[in-house]
Order: sequence, then C-alpha cells, then structure tokens
Amino acid sequence: MCHGNLITDRNKNITAITYNHLNLPTKITFNGDANQYISYLYNATGEKIQKIIKNQDSLSTTHYINGFQYFDHVLQFFPTPEGYVKNTPMLSGGYSFDYVYNYTDHLGNVRVSYTQDPQTGALAILEENHYYPFGLQHKNYNSDITKIDREEELKTLKEAAPPTVPLQNPGYMYKYNGKELQNEFGVEMYDFGARNYDPALGRWMNVDPLAEKMRRHSPYNYAFNNPIYFIDPDGMEGEASGASGLGGGQSQNIGAVVMGAEEYLGGETAINIKTVYKAPHDSGTTTGSSGGKEGDGSNANNKGSNNGANNTNKTTRYIDEEGNLIVDTDDGSVDIITVPNNMLENFIENVFWTRERQRNSEGWNGYWKTEILGFESTGEMEKLLGNTAFQKSRQKLIEYLQEKSYGNWVNFLIAEVLGQNINPLNHLPSPVKIKGTSKSPWVNFNKEMGKGIFIKENYRGFSSAAKEARRNAYEKWKAKNQ
Repeated sequence: MCHGNLITDRNKNITAITYNHLNLPTKITFNGDANQYISYLYNATGEKIQKIIKNQDSLSTTHYINGFQYFDHVLQFFPTPEGYVKNTPMLSGGYSFDYVYNYTDHLGNVRVSYTQDPQTGALAILEENHYYPFGLQHKNYNSDITKIDREEELKTLKEAAPPTVPLQNPGYMYKYNGKELQNEFGVEMYDFGARNYDPALGRWMNVDPLAEKMRRHSPYNYAFNNPIYFIDPDGMEGEASGASGLGGGQSQNIGAVVMGAEEYLGGETAINIKTVYKAPHDSGTTTGSSGGKEGDGSNANNKGSNNGANNTNKTTRYIDEEGNLIVDTDDGSVDIITVPNNMLENFIENVFWTRERQRNSEGWNGYWKTEILGFESTGEMEKLLGNTAFQKSRQKLIEYLQEKSYGNWVNFLIAEVLGQNINPLNHLPSPVKIKGTSKSPWVNFNKEMGKGIFIKENYRGFSSAAKEARRNAYEKWKAKNQ
C-alpha cells in the first residue's frame, strides 16, 4: 500500500518502501539490494516496537518498550522528565546508570545534553545541537559529541563519532521536537509516530492521516508551514507549542481555527462556536462563544442588539451571524461588524494568521469592512459612514448596509434624528431604494431620494449649502406630494 506515501528516493538510494494498513513503513530497501534494508514492527495501535537493520551479512536490532530502548538486546537508556538515564555495561558483568539532562527550547528541541563527569564530578556537556526552523541540524560548529563509556572498569567520557556504518549503536538520537532521528543508511528522517519527517525538505514522507481536518493545507506540510510557533506531537496534527501563550495547553485544538476544522469552520457542516480560541499573536483571548465565562472574550452582543452604545471598549468588534464574538480590533472606531457565513472561514483564517498589531491598523480594518459591507473602496465607505451624525446612527447605518430592510433604514433615521435633535432634513438620503410605505413624509421623501433623483454631491454632508439644498428639495417634494 502507498496511498500517496513516498516509495522511492534516489537522493538517499532508497529503491523501495512498503507500508502496512496504517500507512506506516514496514521495510525500506536501499540500492535495490535485498540485503540492505531497514524493517519495522509495530503493535496494534501503530506504536513502533522493533527496528531491524540488515547490511549484507550483518544484522542489528533495536527494541522500543515504553521508552526503554535496547540495542541488540542490551538496555541503552530509558527516559526521565529531565532527560534520560544512560546504562553503561561494565566488564564485570554489572551495569552503571548515569543521569543525563536535556535542555530543550519552546518547541521541545533538545539543544544541550549534559551530565556529571564520572572522573572529576564536574558538569560536562555531552552534545550541543542547533537547528534550522524546519529541523535540519547546523553543521561544522559545536558538533563534538561525547558519551559516557567505560575504560577497563572505570567510567569516563569519550568522544563519540557519528555512526559511520548502519549497524553501529547510534546511542541517544532524540533531537528535533524530541523525536528520534533515524540516520541509518543516510535516511536522516525523524520518527514522529504516525509519520516520518524529512527536515531537509520540511515535508513528511506519509500523507496526513487527519488531512480532512485541514483541507486548505497540503497533506505533506509540517506544522502549518510555521515550525517556529507550531509543533506536531505525534505526526497527526499541528498545534501550538506549550510556550505559545495558549495557557500552556498543547491540547489546544488549533486545527479547529485553522482552515476548515469541523469544530468551527465546518466546511460542509453547520457553524457551531462552542470553544474559546485565540489567534497565535494575541496578548489575550480574543474569540469566544456567547454565554462564556467573564473575561474570556465571549461577551458579544446578541444579534438584534448590536449598537455602538454597547461597544464601550473603543474597538471594532467582529461577530458572526449568531452574535458570537470573533475578534476585537483597536483601530480607533467602535463599529460592530457582522461577518456573514459565506465569508466566515476566510475571515477566521486571516485573523488567525495576522499579527495583533496589524489587525489593529486602519488598513486591515478598512479592507475587511469594505469587503463585508460591499463597497468598492475604503474611501467610498467612509464617504457614507463618515457623514452620519454620531456613532449610534453610524452603527444603525452599518446594520442597514448588512441587511437592507425598511425597518433597518427607519432605525437609522430615528437614530440620526435623536443624535442631532434638530431638523430631520440634516439626515442623509437613502443610499438605495427601500421598500414599504409610511405615513411619515420624511420617510417617503427618503424613499424618493433612494431612487437616485436627489442623490447628488451637493446634497451630502453637513455644510450649510448641503442642508439648504436638502431643505429646498424637501419643501418642493412636500408641496408636490402632500
């Protein structure tokens, strides 16, 4: 079975790779030689329990038993929360155990391994590793590797040259993201569990087993192509690293916000916001569900009561059609914008990947307001919204633009009248034709203006000339129609 998996790689002299029903490699053959291969054995859950390396007439076996690792049936090490315990067989037939400590970065990469020198008792560095973003190791500096070994009946530190033949005991090979580097026959791939990863390419050799959850990404991508922020604990699905600011929770389902997971974006399923999410560059939680706990970003106004008076944070608030808060942006306005369902997935994706500083800019907000409200340009939008009397009437006009109904237009007019508390002729003409009838001559006058009869530059704004022009137009209209 291959199912889109790597089956040959001439750069590494791999001539054949066979897979089991879990899409895990069971045998890698080199140079077309039946006596040069690596074979793998897994348990029923897909966990690797054995690796066999054959090079002509020689054979070596590595066993993996709940973290305990054996090479040719001899225990090599077992893990601890701080690193691992190295087993050193002695000539007398006994064993000596030494603690080795790993210093890891925010991604779990092993950067330095150190222990106590068995001869001097001083701190001794065994190995230092540096990585390119996608995991390829730096070469030609700080590349000395030391290991604990024996000399007669005494333990000592010896230089450990990298394995030169496939059958040589590689020792502790857990490095990038804390995963095992497999370097036999020059494979140079990391075993993440569900898949194997090539750091030179930044790609997997297997198809993503959860590819349907991240449909906008290649099934071969690693960590959403952002390995500085994301990790992939088991080769199944990328998630934020523990030091990302998501509450230290590597269990946070970032895939739910990133491009198409069913928990939020749904694809073909209904949108259902139930979990608090946060974009990766935020300093605080910005998205959430209505009815959530105080302070989790979920206190969005319900649909039907979204007005500028309720938004007291001096931020633009983006909500979905159910009234759930998506994100707040500090762009200097206090608009409330409803993101329609047909734009929700793209909007969430953009929010997720955009830094907070950029999301707070007038440019970012102007772009999305223009797209959502249906204007050709930001200038055209502000030409209309900027002429409203105050924020409440501006918000009512936004609601009218998002749902062009007679009721929403009347609500805008009422808000404008209450805001100015002067002659209603100071209001703007209707930007589009509205339906319905009314006993109010002012509303009917605006209906006429919505047909384009009076929509001219000299009727807009709050200059004396514009007010006078609207007054004269209204008087003529009333004399004709009353």
